[in-house]
Amino acid sequence: MDPSVQESIRKKLGHEAPFEPVELGGITSININAAHTLAGLESLHSLRILIMNGCNVPSIGQALQNLPTLVAVISHNSALQDISGLSELRLDRMDLQRNRIEDLTPLLEQAGLMEVNVTGNPLNRHSYRSVVPELTERGCRVIHSGETEWELGLRMNKKGIPFSYYESQEGYRLCRPGLRFTSVPELNHPIISPEDLDTLLTKNPATIASLFEK
Repeated sequence: MDPSVQESIRKKLGHEAPFEPVELGGITSININAAHTLAGLESLHSLRILIMNGCNVPSIGQALQNLPTLVAVISHNSALQDISGLSELRLDRMDLQRNRIEDLTPLLEQAGLMEVNVTGNPLNRHSYRSVVPELTERGCRVIHSGETEWELGLRMNKKGIPFSYYESQEGYRLCRPGLRFTSVPELNHPIISPEDLDTLLTKNPATIASLFEK
């Protein structure tokens, strides 16, 4: 069992391991922080809502395919890239803000999706131009980055800069999803205007990482 998964279960149940199967089977929602794997999650047979924050888990299909009651997956500030392998689930909500997802086509297998948030992901052009509109036409509410931040995020990704770029109430911000560059990816999101980021990407992309040091 991943230590972060175990810690989340400990907090949920209110005691240290070992955990009884009947206790694990009674958990319907869990919040996991800074996990490197989702090992142990398969024991939560009644899980309906999975929340991940700042996790270094690149794919979730194998870990979630044996959780038939799951209806919502929330992953913020994480290194999630691959969302395939979920066709056996019946999800109605996926909140995937500030991850590393490029391909959204696996979402087309989820006929019951009611809401998707993919803000701050380096979506490829097919996903942004074709998959998002198709999901919307099906009646799914899709929240996504605007053209400005999406294009800049895509440029960063193509240059090998694995950061998210998104718009907040205070301005446009950068995020370091996952645990590769920071132990607290949900904190320290520097503000930088699209014009300034465009200039750095054009003239000196290597300096973008230094913005997090200010």
